[in-house]
Amino acid sequence: MANDTLDQIAFSDTDIEIIKKQIYKTGFVLENKICKLLEENQWSVINNRYYLDDVENKDREIDIIAYKASPVGDILYYTTFVISCKKSNDKLWAFLTKDVKESDPNTNLYPINNWTNNKILTFMLETIDIEERILNSCEDNEFLDFVYGMDKQVFAFQQLNKKSFAPQNDKDIYNSITTTIRALEYEKNSLDKRIKSEALYNFNVLSIFDGEMIEVYFDDNEEKITQVDEIKYLNRHIVNKKESFYRVHFMQYKNLESYITKLNDLHTFHVEFYSGLINEYYEKVTDFEYDKGFALFREEFEMEVVWGLHQHLQSYNYNEFLDITSIRYNKNEEMLYIYLSSLDTTFEYEEQAVDVLNADEEAIKFTKRALKEIYKYTGEFKFSAVYLPF
Repeated sequence: MANDTLDQIAFSDTDIEIIKKQIYKTGFVLENKICKLLEENQWSVINNRYYLDDVENKDREIDIIAYKASPVGDILYYTTFVISCKKSNDKLWAFLTKDVKESDPNTNLYPINNWTNNKILTFMLETIDIEERILNSCEDNEFLDFVYGMDKQVFAFQQLNKKSFAPQNDKDIYNSITTTIRALEYEKNSLDKRIKSEALYNFNVLSIFDGEMIEVYFDDNEEKITQVDEIKYLNRHIVNKKESFYRVHFMQYKNLESYITKLNDLHTFHVEFYSGLINEYYEKVTDFEYDKGFALFREEFEMEVVWGLHQHLQSYNYNEFLDITSIRYNKNEEMLYIYLSSLDTTFEYEEQAVDVLNADEEAIKFTKRALKEIYKYTGEFKFSAVYLPF
Protein backbone atom coordinates (compact mmCIF):
# COMPACT_ATOMS: atom_id res chain seq x y z
CA MET A 1 0.00 0.00 0.00
CA ALA A 2 1.15 3.56 -0.69
CA ASN A 3 0.62 4.58 2.93
CA ASP A 4 3.17 1.96 4.04
CA THR A 5 5.96 3.98 2.43
CA LEU A 6 5.00 7.19 4.22
CA ASP A 7 5.97 8.17 7.70
CA GLN A 8 2.95 8.38 9.96
CA ILE A 9 2.38 11.82 11.45
CA ALA A 10 2.39 11.69 15.21
CA PHE A 11 -0.41 13.82 16.67
CA SER A 12 -0.45 14.73 20.29
CA ASP A 13 -3.72 14.79 22.20
CA THR A 14 -3.51 18.58 22.07
CA ASP A 15 -3.08 18.49 18.27
CA ILE A 16 -6.11 16.25 17.90
CA GLU A 17 -8.27 18.57 19.98
CA ILE A 18 -7.12 21.59 17.95
CA ILE A 19 -7.89 19.78 14.67
CA LYS A 20 -11.36 18.87 15.91
CA LYS A 21 -11.98 22.44 17.02
CA GLN A 22 -10.90 23.86 13.68
CA ILE A 23 -12.94 21.34 11.69
CA TYR A 24 -16.01 22.30 13.70
CA LYS A 25 -15.51 25.91 12.62
CA THR A 26 -16.29 24.86 9.05
CA GLY A 27 -19.82 24.17 7.91
CA PHE A 28 -19.19 20.55 6.97
CA VAL A 29 -19.92 19.09 10.41
CA LEU A 30 -23.16 21.08 10.53
CA GLU A 31 -24.16 19.80 7.08
CA ASN A 32 -23.51 16.24 8.16
CA LYS A 33 -25.66 16.62 11.28
CA ILE A 34 -28.51 18.15 9.28
CA CYS A 35 -28.33 15.38 6.67
CA LYS A 36 -28.40 12.72 9.37
CA LEU A 37 -31.45 14.29 11.00
CA LEU A 38 -33.27 14.49 7.67
CA GLU A 39 -32.45 10.89 6.80
CA GLU A 40 -33.74 9.75 10.19
CA ASN A 41 -37.05 11.30 9.13
CA GLN A 42 -37.06 9.40 5.81
CA TRP A 43 -35.95 12.32 3.65
CA SER A 44 -33.67 11.44 0.75
CA VAL A 45 -30.59 13.66 0.82
CA ILE A 46 -28.13 14.86 -1.82
CA ASN A 47 -24.97 16.49 -0.45
CA ASN A 48 -22.80 19.16 -2.04
CA ARG A 49 -24.58 19.20 -5.38
CA TYR A 50 -23.02 21.41 -8.04
CA TYR A 51 -25.03 23.50 -10.48
CA LEU A 52 -24.29 26.11 -13.11
CA ASP A 53 -25.15 29.59 -11.94
CA ASP A 54 -26.51 31.01 -15.19
CA VAL A 55 -26.63 34.51 -13.72
CA GLU A 56 -22.86 34.70 -13.17
CA ASN A 57 -21.92 31.75 -15.41
CA LYS A 58 -20.09 29.95 -12.61
CA ASP A 59 -20.19 26.50 -11.09
CA ARG A 60 -21.66 26.71 -7.61
CA GLU A 61 -22.35 24.29 -4.82
CA ILE A 62 -25.57 23.93 -2.89
CA ASP A 63 -25.18 22.37 0.53
CA ILE A 64 -28.17 20.01 0.66
CA ILE A 65 -31.15 18.97 -1.42
CA ALA A 66 -33.67 16.94 0.57
CA TYR A 67 -36.82 15.38 -0.82
CA LYS A 68 -39.63 12.94 -0.19
CA ALA A 69 -41.58 11.22 -2.96
CA SER A 70 -44.91 9.41 -2.71
CA PRO A 71 -46.83 7.73 -5.54
CA VAL A 72 -50.55 8.16 -6.07
CA GLY A 73 -51.77 6.33 -9.12
CA ASP A 74 -49.24 6.82 -11.90
CA ILE A 75 -47.90 10.12 -10.54
CA LEU A 76 -45.01 10.69 -8.12
CA TYR A 77 -45.46 13.65 -5.77
CA TYR A 78 -42.24 15.27 -4.51
CA THR A 79 -41.68 17.75 -1.73
CA THR A 80 -38.20 19.23 -2.14
CA PHE A 81 -36.08 21.50 0.03
CA VAL A 82 -33.05 23.36 -1.26
CA ILE A 83 -30.99 24.01 1.86
CA SER A 84 -28.15 26.35 2.75
CA CYS A 85 -26.16 25.67 5.94
CA LYS A 86 -24.32 28.46 7.75
CA LYS A 87 -22.52 28.68 11.09
CA SER A 88 -21.08 31.54 13.15
CA ASN A 89 -19.66 31.74 16.66
CA ASP A 90 -18.94 35.46 16.68
CA LYS A 91 -21.75 36.98 14.61
CA LEU A 92 -25.49 37.00 15.07
CA TRP A 93 -27.98 37.48 12.27
CA ALA A 94 -30.37 40.40 12.56
CA PHE A 95 -33.57 40.69 10.51
CA LEU A 96 -35.35 44.04 10.29
CA THR A 97 -39.12 43.64 9.91
CA LYS A 98 -42.30 45.60 9.43
CA ASP A 99 -45.98 44.71 9.26
CA VAL A 100 -47.14 42.88 6.17
CA LYS A 101 -49.43 44.76 3.80
CA GLU A 102 -51.89 42.10 2.71
CA SER A 103 -53.38 44.35 0.04
CA ASP A 104 -50.08 45.30 -1.61
CA PRO A 105 -50.65 44.62 -5.35
CA ASN A 106 -46.91 44.57 -6.01
CA THR A 107 -46.16 41.68 -3.65
CA ASN A 108 -46.94 37.99 -3.82
CA LEU A 109 -46.94 37.12 -0.14
CA TYR A 110 -47.47 33.42 -0.69
CA PRO A 111 -45.33 32.23 -3.60
CA ILE A 112 -45.53 28.51 -4.35
CA ASN A 113 -42.97 26.89 -6.62
CA ASN A 114 -44.30 23.86 -8.48
CA TRP A 115 -43.30 21.90 -11.57
CA THR A 116 -45.28 19.15 -13.23
CA ASN A 117 -45.42 17.30 -16.54
CA ASN A 118 -48.94 15.99 -15.96
CA LYS A 119 -51.59 17.61 -18.19
CA ILE A 120 -54.34 17.64 -15.58
CA LEU A 121 -52.14 19.07 -12.84
CA THR A 122 -50.77 21.71 -15.21
CA PHE A 123 -54.33 22.66 -16.14
CA MET A 124 -55.49 22.79 -12.52
CA LEU A 125 -52.49 24.83 -11.35
CA GLU A 126 -53.23 27.37 -14.10
CA THR A 127 -56.99 27.38 -13.53
CA ILE A 128 -57.46 27.63 -9.77
CA ASP A 129 -55.86 29.91 -7.18
CA ILE A 130 -53.47 27.51 -5.45
CA GLU A 131 -52.05 30.19 -3.14
CA GLU A 132 -55.50 31.12 -1.86
CA ARG A 133 -56.48 27.51 -1.25
CA ILE A 134 -53.34 26.72 0.71
CA LEU A 135 -53.61 29.98 2.64
CA ASN A 136 -57.16 29.06 3.65
CA SER A 137 -55.89 25.67 4.80
CA CYS A 138 -53.35 27.40 7.09
CA GLU A 139 -56.15 28.31 9.50
CA ASP A 140 -56.71 24.66 10.41
CA ASN A 141 -53.16 23.35 9.99
CA GLU A 142 -50.44 24.79 12.22
CA PHE A 143 -47.66 23.22 10.16
CA LEU A 144 -48.96 24.95 7.01
CA ASP A 145 -49.00 28.30 8.76
CA PHE A 146 -45.44 27.60 9.90
CA VAL A 147 -44.34 27.12 6.28
CA TYR A 148 -46.51 29.62 4.41
CA GLY A 149 -47.87 32.10 6.96
CA MET A 150 -46.63 35.71 6.86
CA ASP A 151 -47.43 38.30 9.53
CA LYS A 152 -44.26 40.40 9.21
CA GLN A 153 -42.03 41.25 6.30
CA VAL A 154 -38.23 41.32 6.39
CA PHE A 155 -37.06 44.49 4.64
CA ALA A 156 -33.35 44.27 5.54
CA PHE A 157 -30.85 42.03 7.28
CA GLN A 158 -27.39 42.37 8.77
CA GLN A 159 -24.71 40.41 10.57
CA LEU A 160 -23.76 41.89 13.94
CA ASN A 161 -20.73 41.31 16.10
CA LYS A 162 -21.94 39.32 19.12
CA LYS A 163 -19.90 41.40 21.58
CA SER A 164 -20.05 44.94 20.23
CA PHE A 165 -23.16 44.50 18.03
CA ALA A 166 -21.34 46.45 15.34
CA PRO A 167 -22.61 45.78 11.78
CA GLN A 168 -20.50 43.21 9.95
CA ASN A 169 -22.17 43.42 6.48
CA ASP A 170 -24.78 40.99 5.17
CA LYS A 171 -22.62 38.77 2.98
CA ASP A 172 -23.39 35.34 4.49
CA ILE A 173 -27.12 36.02 4.77
CA TYR A 174 -27.33 37.36 1.23
CA ASN A 175 -25.33 34.44 -0.17
CA SER A 176 -27.59 31.93 1.57
CA ILE A 177 -30.54 33.55 -0.21
CA THR A 178 -29.12 33.92 -3.69
CA THR A 179 -27.43 30.52 -3.89
CA THR A 180 -30.57 28.66 -2.82
CA ILE A 181 -33.03 30.43 -5.11
CA ARG A 182 -30.67 30.08 -8.07
CA ALA A 183 -30.21 26.41 -7.26
CA LEU A 184 -33.99 26.04 -7.02
CA GLU A 185 -34.43 27.48 -10.50
CA TYR A 186 -31.63 25.33 -11.88
CA GLU A 187 -33.17 22.15 -10.46
CA LYS A 188 -36.64 23.15 -11.58
CA ASN A 189 -35.57 24.00 -15.13
CA SER A 190 -33.62 20.75 -15.48
CA LEU A 191 -36.70 18.62 -14.87
CA ASP A 192 -38.08 19.09 -18.38
CA LYS A 193 -35.16 17.11 -19.77
CA ARG A 194 -34.59 14.69 -16.89
CA ILE A 195 -38.05 13.52 -15.83
CA LYS A 196 -39.94 11.24 -18.22
CA SER A 197 -42.49 9.63 -15.90
CA GLU A 198 -45.36 11.79 -14.62
CA ALA A 199 -44.54 13.78 -11.51
CA LEU A 200 -45.22 16.91 -9.50
CA TYR A 201 -42.43 18.72 -7.65
CA ASN A 202 -43.01 21.29 -4.93
CA PHE A 203 -39.88 23.34 -4.17
CA ASN A 204 -39.02 25.16 -0.94
CA VAL A 205 -35.95 27.02 0.32
CA LEU A 206 -34.38 26.72 3.77
CA SER A 207 -31.42 28.52 5.31
CA ILE A 208 -30.33 26.70 8.46
CA PHE A 209 -28.13 28.77 10.75
CA ASP A 210 -26.10 27.43 13.65
CA GLY A 211 -25.97 30.66 15.61
CA GLU A 212 -28.11 33.37 17.16
CA MET A 213 -30.84 35.29 15.31
CA ILE A 214 -32.74 38.41 16.33
CA GLU A 215 -35.69 40.31 14.89
CA VAL A 216 -35.76 44.10 14.96
CA TYR A 217 -39.43 44.99 14.50
CA PHE A 218 -40.24 48.56 13.46
CA ASP A 219 -43.63 49.52 14.89
CA ASP A 220 -44.65 53.20 14.77
CA ASN A 221 -41.01 54.29 14.78
CA GLU A 222 -40.30 52.14 17.83
CA GLU A 223 -37.89 49.24 17.46
CA LYS A 224 -38.67 46.04 19.34
CA ILE A 225 -35.83 43.55 19.51
CA THR A 226 -36.45 39.87 20.22
CA GLN A 227 -34.54 36.65 19.78
CA VAL A 228 -36.10 34.35 17.17
CA ASP A 229 -35.48 30.77 16.14
CA GLU A 230 -37.11 31.04 12.71
CA ILE A 231 -38.18 33.78 10.34
CA LYS A 232 -39.30 33.97 6.72
CA TYR A 233 -37.76 36.29 4.16
CA LEU A 234 -39.78 37.20 1.07
CA ASN A 235 -38.68 39.25 -1.90
CA ARG A 236 -38.64 39.56 -5.65
CA HIS A 237 -35.54 38.28 -7.43
CA ILE A 238 -34.51 38.07 -11.06
CA VAL A 239 -33.02 34.71 -12.00
CA ASN A 240 -32.12 33.95 -15.62
CA LYS A 241 -33.88 37.18 -16.68
CA LYS A 242 -37.12 35.97 -15.10
CA GLU A 243 -38.62 37.85 -12.18
CA SER A 244 -40.37 35.91 -9.41
CA PHE A 245 -41.08 36.05 -5.70
CA TYR A 246 -39.25 33.64 -3.43
CA ARG A 247 -39.68 32.75 0.23
CA VAL A 248 -36.57 31.73 2.17
CA HIS A 249 -37.23 30.21 5.58
CA PHE A 250 -34.43 30.88 8.06
CA MET A 251 -34.22 28.39 10.93
CA GLN A 252 -31.91 27.91 13.87
CA TYR A 253 -30.18 24.56 13.81
CA LYS A 254 -30.81 23.92 17.50
CA ASN A 255 -34.58 23.74 16.87
CA LEU A 256 -34.43 21.86 13.58
CA GLU A 257 -35.51 18.54 15.04
CA SER A 258 -38.88 19.93 16.13
CA TYR A 259 -39.29 21.76 12.83
CA ILE A 260 -38.69 18.65 10.74
CA THR A 261 -41.92 17.13 12.07
CA LYS A 262 -43.73 20.07 10.46
CA LEU A 263 -41.90 19.45 7.19
CA ASN A 264 -42.96 15.80 7.37
CA ASP A 265 -46.56 16.94 7.78
CA LEU A 266 -46.10 19.32 4.86
CA HIS A 267 -45.20 16.47 2.52
CA THR A 268 -48.21 14.45 3.66
CA PHE A 269 -50.42 17.47 2.99
CA HIS A 270 -48.87 18.08 -0.43
CA VAL A 271 -49.50 14.51 -1.57
CA GLU A 272 -53.14 14.66 -0.50
CA PHE A 273 -53.71 18.19 -1.80
CA TYR A 274 -52.14 17.85 -5.25
CA SER A 275 -53.40 14.33 -5.92
CA GLY A 276 -56.82 15.67 -4.96
CA LEU A 277 -56.62 18.09 -7.88
CA ILE A 278 -56.72 15.11 -10.24
CA ASN A 279 -59.99 13.93 -8.72
CA GLU A 280 -61.34 17.47 -8.71
CA TYR A 281 -60.70 17.81 -12.45
CA TYR A 282 -62.84 14.78 -13.21
CA GLU A 283 -65.55 15.77 -10.74
CA LYS A 284 -65.80 19.29 -12.17
CA VAL A 285 -65.01 18.63 -15.82
CA THR A 286 -68.43 20.01 -16.82
CA ASP A 287 -67.98 23.18 -14.73
CA PHE A 288 -64.83 24.76 -16.13
CA GLU A 289 -65.25 28.05 -17.96
CA TYR A 290 -65.52 27.87 -21.75
CA ASP A 291 -65.45 24.05 -21.53
CA LYS A 292 -61.69 24.14 -21.01
CA GLY A 293 -61.89 20.88 -19.09
CA PHE A 294 -63.12 18.99 -22.14
CA ALA A 295 -60.75 20.88 -24.44
CA LEU A 296 -57.80 19.54 -22.44
CA PHE A 297 -58.13 16.05 -23.92
CA ARG A 298 -60.09 16.82 -27.08
CA GLU A 299 -57.34 15.53 -29.36
CA GLU A 300 -57.01 12.29 -27.39
CA PHE A 301 -60.78 11.86 -27.43
CA GLU A 302 -60.94 12.54 -31.16
CA MET A 303 -58.23 9.97 -31.88
CA GLU A 304 -60.19 7.44 -29.83
CA VAL A 305 -63.56 7.81 -31.57
CA VAL A 306 -63.41 9.75 -34.83
CA TRP A 307 -62.28 6.87 -37.07
CA GLY A 308 -65.00 4.64 -35.67
CA LEU A 309 -67.58 7.35 -36.29
CA HIS A 310 -66.35 7.69 -39.87
CA GLN A 311 -66.69 3.95 -40.47
CA HIS A 312 -70.26 3.99 -39.17
CA LEU A 313 -71.16 6.95 -41.37
CA GLN A 314 -69.70 5.17 -44.40
CA SER A 315 -72.06 2.27 -43.77
CA TYR A 316 -74.89 4.77 -44.32
CA ASN A 317 -73.18 6.22 -47.45
CA TYR A 318 -71.93 9.33 -45.67
CA ASN A 319 -68.36 9.24 -46.94
CA GLU A 320 -66.99 12.67 -46.00
CA PHE A 321 -64.71 12.71 -42.94
CA LEU A 322 -65.98 14.80 -40.02
CA ASP A 323 -63.69 16.21 -37.31
CA ILE A 324 -64.57 16.82 -33.68
CA THR A 325 -64.27 20.60 -33.42
CA SER A 326 -65.34 21.06 -29.80
CA ILE A 327 -66.96 19.40 -26.80
CA ARG A 328 -69.36 21.59 -24.82
CA TYR A 329 -71.57 21.02 -21.81
CA ASN A 330 -74.97 22.72 -21.58
CA LYS A 331 -75.77 23.10 -17.87
CA ASN A 332 -79.40 24.06 -18.44
CA GLU A 333 -80.03 20.92 -20.47
CA GLU A 334 -77.49 18.80 -18.52
CA MET A 335 -76.33 17.61 -21.91
CA LEU A 336 -72.86 17.22 -23.42
CA TYR A 337 -72.63 18.15 -27.09
CA ILE A 338 -69.92 16.72 -29.34
CA TYR A 339 -69.65 19.03 -32.34
CA LEU A 340 -68.67 17.56 -35.72
CA SER A 341 -67.72 19.54 -38.81
CA SER A 342 -65.69 19.60 -42.00
CA LEU A 343 -64.61 22.31 -44.41
CA ASP A 344 -65.51 19.98 -47.28
CA THR A 345 -69.20 19.53 -46.39
CA THR A 346 -72.35 21.60 -46.03
CA PHE A 347 -74.21 22.24 -42.80
CA GLU A 348 -77.14 20.21 -44.15
CA TYR A 349 -74.83 17.23 -44.75
CA GLU A 350 -73.44 17.50 -41.23
CA GLU A 351 -76.93 17.72 -39.72
CA GLN A 352 -77.97 14.53 -41.49
CA ALA A 353 -74.73 12.78 -40.48
CA VAL A 354 -75.10 13.59 -36.77
CA ASP A 355 -78.74 12.45 -36.86
CA VAL A 356 -77.47 9.10 -38.13
CA LEU A 357 -74.86 8.88 -35.36
CA ASN A 358 -77.34 9.86 -32.64
CA ALA A 359 -79.53 6.94 -33.74
CA ASP A 360 -76.68 4.42 -34.05
CA GLU A 361 -76.43 2.30 -30.88
CA GLU A 362 -72.90 1.07 -31.63
CA ALA A 363 -71.59 4.60 -32.24
CA ILE A 364 -73.23 5.73 -29.01
CA LYS A 365 -71.73 2.76 -27.16
CA PHE A 366 -68.06 3.27 -28.05
CA THR A 367 -68.33 7.05 -27.69
CA LYS A 368 -69.79 6.61 -24.21
CA ARG A 369 -66.93 4.28 -23.36
CA ALA A 370 -64.34 6.83 -24.55
CA LEU A 371 -65.98 9.64 -22.56
CA LYS A 372 -65.79 7.52 -19.43
CA GLU A 373 -62.18 6.42 -19.98
CA ILE A 374 -60.84 9.87 -20.85
CA TYR A 375 -63.05 12.24 -18.85
CA LYS A 376 -64.79 9.88 -16.40
CA TYR A 377 -67.97 11.43 -17.78
CA THR A 378 -71.04 9.18 -17.59
CA GLY A 379 -73.83 11.65 -18.32
CA GLU A 380 -75.97 12.20 -21.39
CA PHE A 381 -74.44 13.36 -24.68
CA LYS A 382 -75.39 14.08 -28.28
CA PHE A 383 -73.58 14.64 -31.54
CA SER A 384 -74.25 18.03 -33.11
CA ALA A 385 -73.39 19.90 -36.30
CA VAL A 386 -71.55 23.22 -36.29
CA TYR A 387 -73.36 26.06 -37.99
CA LEU A 388 -70.94 28.53 -39.60
CA PRO A 389 -72.73 31.65 -40.92
CA PHE A 390 -69.75 32.69 -43.05
